[in-house]
Amino acid sequence: MCGIHEIIRSNGASPAQLKKDIGTMFNQSKHRGPDQSDVVVFGNRAALGMNRLSIVAPHERSTIQRSATGNYAVLNGEIVNHPELRRGLKNPPSQQSDSAVILPLFEQYGQGYIRELAGMFAIGVYNPSEERVQLWRDPLGVKPLYYHQSGDEFIFSSEIKAIAAVMSHEPEIDFAALDQGLRYRFHPGRSSVFPEIQRW
Repeated sequence: MCGIHEIIRSNGASPAQLKKDIGTMFNQSKHRGPDQSDVVVFGNRAALGMNRLSIVAPHERSTIQRSATGNYAVLNGEIVNHPELRRGLKNPPSQQSDSAVILPLFEQYGQGYIRELAGMFAIGVYNPSEERVQLWRDPLGVKPLYYHQSGDEFIFSSEIKAIAAVMSHEPEIDFAALDQGLRYRFHPGRSSVFPEIQRW
């Protein structure tokens, strides 16, 4: 269990504020990954962060992955077939962690790489030069992934409360969704208790 987070503010924000907000998200989700944390700030536009629970290759520092082509990736979960996938890569990574295969697969197969993965996962891939973020979850949606999009702001995280803590305004509560959560212990579809925060 790890925590993955990103903030994109297309109209700009100070790098210090972006880093501070990712730190706030870390604090809201520190129970998800106490072993390692990392943040990358992309000028005044975006910040990507991850706090890691080290399970696969715990001896390695394996948080935010970066490729030579400028893509960045974060993973929450486990890709159980990563050893087999590694053998089929044109450019296999030197790291042994499961997250290390994401970008080589993505750059070899494009978006179809996701069909190669077995396991339970939530993945974010960000390209700062294109200002493009792509998100994926495993078919059963085991690992949580939430997002908020409003105007010039896009935020994703493994935790609802991490997003709510850094939004530009306090989110309203959907009391019908709150009732569903208490009654059924889940929310149908993509809803959450905050209408502005959706499940991916």
